[in-house]
Amino acid sequence: ALTPEQRVKRRRMILNMVAANPEFPTSAVQAILLQHKVDHELIQVNQSKDSLLVYEVKLNPGVSTEELSRELMGSGLKSVSWEKAK
Repeated sequence: ALTPEQRVKRRRMILNMVAANPEFPTSAVQAILLQHKVDHELIQVNQSKDSLLVYEVKLNPGVSTEELSRELMGSGLKSVSWEKAK
């Protein structure tokens, strides 16, 4: 039998984040994602002029990308964007 958590259809998204400073606020970002029970996997890192990290995430239905974006922006990010995973 499936637990209620396993029956919930989670959204797969790509989360793009650019740091406001040369050092990416990894621990703050991960704490926010864990607080909202967002499964996440790092799929790209680009540390040229700006530090860019891209995660593939799985969001529970009640999780708002707008709310997450606001919290992530407060952790030291310059930009946060979302797209549907393919």
